[in-house]
Amino acid sequence: MSPIRPPHTASSLIAALLLALLSGLLLARPASADVSSNTPPRLATIDWTIAETLLGLGVTPRGIAQTGAYRDWVGAPELPATVADLGLRAQPNLELLADLAPERILISPMFASLESRLSQIAPVSTVALYAREGPLWPNLLAATREIAELAGRPQAAERLIAASQARIAALADTLPPIERPLLMVQFMNARHVRIFGEKSLYDAVLDRLGLANAWTGATNSWGFSLVGLEALAGIDARLVVVEPLPAGVEAALADSGLWRRLEPVRNDRVVTLPPVWSFGGLPSAQRFAEQLAAALRAAERNAEDDIP
Repeated sequence: MSPIRPPHTASSLIAALLLALLSGLLLARPASADVSSNTPPRLATIDWTIAETLLGLGVTPRGIAQTGAYRDWVGAPELPATVADLGLRAQPNLELLADLAPERILISPMFASLESRLSQIAPVSTVALYAREGPLWPNLLAATREIAELAGRPQAAERLIAASQARIAALADTLPPIERPLLMVQFMNARHVRIFGEKSLYDAVLDRLGLANAWTGATNSWGFSLVGLEALAGIDARLVVVEPLPAGVEAALADSGLWRRLEPVRNDRVVTLPPVWSFGGLPSAQRFAEQLAAALRAAERNAEDDIP
């Protein structure tokens, strides 16, 4: 006698099989529910700020422009050796770029003239940071989120923002009392400097560290003014020099009477920082905060050691 079985129709069997298959697929999916987000699109950029932000988000671009200069001027995040050098930022190697087969090319408004040529290789997205209206810091956060969306990593933006802001706030608590405002410069040659004020990355970081900027003069949309060394005369401040120094500048300053007569130089109130990209994003902001805080703490210790 055959065992008693529940009746089955063809449709019920198909439905059962589909349910089992669907259950297996759901169990196999990661909890994020977006499998595509695990593989960011193939990206390339000719803009260093976008490049460092991508790296800060955990996304390695296929190629960027002038990788050697990136390492000199930006420094960190470190550029992996696998990233192709696309040539000059203003004249990228389009043949090499096409060979990389990016799914999207990211640029800043400074390179808008290249968009028509680049768009023949892949869709082009423009991300503005310093060209936006309003204070720099919220614009920086908005640009970080925009780049993360284009990279398929929106949550990485929130992690980078939270970590950077927390790190800068923590560094502020480590600073000794700073009696004088800071004068932040980068040398263009032995007689001229970029001096950074309102709308600059350096100024935005100073604000978050609770420090004052000695430069209250006019600045351009990038947050700096190009001035001669004589413009620094009479300013009672601590001078912060951000490397790299152009070739020959260090030797020229050693022989410069104008340089030696500057108040911060006469009174040994000059600190020098390793390269930090002055037009950077959150990674550069955090790097500048770390380098500056370390330099100010060291200067304070040296001053205490000099007290008889």
